Amino acid sequence: MPNEPKPAEQEIRNQDDQVPFMYDYLNRVIRKRPEIIPYSFRFGDPTNYFQISPTGHVTLNGSATTFDDLRVSGLSVRVNASAPDLVAFAPATTNLLVYGFDGNATSEQVYFAIQLPHSYKEGTDITPHIHWSPTTTDAGNVKWFLEYTWANNGVVFSAPTTITVTGAAGGTAWTHNKNYFSDIVGTGKTISSMLICRLYRNPADAADTYEHDAGLLEFDFHYEQDTLGSQTATSKT
Repeated sequence: MPNEPKPAEQEIRNQDDQVPFMYDYLNRVIRKRPEIIPYSFRFGDPTNYFQISPTGHVTLNGSATTFDDLRVSGLSVRVNASAPDLVAFAPATTNLLVYGFDGNATSEQVYFAIQLPHSYKEGTDITPHIHWSPTTTDAGNVKWFLEYTWANNGVVFSAPTTITVTGAAGGTAWTHNKNYFSDIVGTGKTISSMLICRLYRNPADAADTYEHDAGLLEFDFHYEQDTLGSQTATSKT
């Protein structure tokens, strides 16, 4: 018996047995049936899903959300008093440089600011973390301090908060280390909110036992995303 010809279009049914979409075999596209009222298109289960709205906007729900880094390059930070020196990044003979935070006597600091992107899932926590390298083969711990204040657009910044993380040098020079600070609570925070930050190391702290420079590679914030961006220039919806 000869094969039956493939239809020009194939129905795509939803959980309610409606047919809001058709698959066009010839053009290899999914199109919405014009006689169907505006309808969202979902992939996933009832709780965790990727959704395309009738206006074409994409949202991620439940465990379908994603995470990304909000990045601050170690060489893009600003310095003022008590600044770390630029030291040779020397796993081999190179002309590369990083900021080296002193581990002997001087508390050194850098400054930066970040803005939450329009893909940010509003109201969720963010997770700061630091990428750094020991500059010698000695063991010991480095204690990093992050001082920050976070405010939405149109809101007065509050007094800063300081959090810390302690990481082991590990005994191998120029190892890429990553250490996580505790989460910063994002309740009530929105897109375009901003953090003003100071990152520093205090070698006089009892928990800081690595007596050499710690090379800053990058500082990042993990944040949760539930959209590709915002639906307007100033609002998620």
